[in-house]
Amino acid sequence: MAQAGHNTIAIGIKFDQPGLGLMGPGGKPAGFDVDVATYVAKYLGYAPEDITWVQALSSDREKLIEDGKVDFVVASCVLTVILACVGVPISVNLLWVPPIVALLILLTAGLAIFLSAAGLFFRDVKYLVEIFVMFAIFVTPVFFSASILGRWEWVLLLNPVAPLLEGMSDAVVLGQMPNLAWLGYSMVAAVGIFGGAVAIFRRLEAIFAECI
Repeated sequence: MAQAGHNTIAIGIKFDQPGLGLMGPGGKPAGFDVDVATYVAKYLGYAPEDITWVQALSSDREKLIEDGKVDFVVASCVLTVILACVGVPISVNLLWVPPIVALLILLTAGLAIFLSAAGLFFRDVKYLVEIFVMFAIFVTPVFFSASILGRWEWVLLLNPVAPLLEGMSDAVVLGQMPNLAWLGYSMVAAVGIFGGAVAIFRRLEAIFAECI
């Protein structure tokens, strides 16, 4: 099928989405989308070793299929269809989505700036990040709700990403206002991490050339 041959199947996924589709150091992807794609391929009669993984950017999905470069694509866009089919309500609380996304971007940018500087001085940082991201998905409410921990829910929410994901779920899926207290906590953490990362980066910037 596709370009891979009759005994293989080409599947498009994202390579840079932790928990969904992330290309590992060994050249093998991992994540929820990968598991779904592998299950579908097995149903079609293909073993995991028969799968050729193709990077599918959001802007290239349809073209990859039209050009015959992949047999199908598994990506987060499917979530939109699922939400529509199950009757997720459209409410004014959807207005919370842009600020929550902005905080996620700010938090991610802060971590990226700090780790980019740290990686210059400590070469093992990139490997530690890969391992951390691989296991962090299990302590972040991506595919489950923090409420499953009951009275220990607050422990999970100490992860500044967790309240943002919970807030996104509240606003989009449940159509209700996010928990403002925890959202405020994440905002303080995101601003603090970003500000601290920028300050550290600027302080070390003068000696970057000596370490390259």
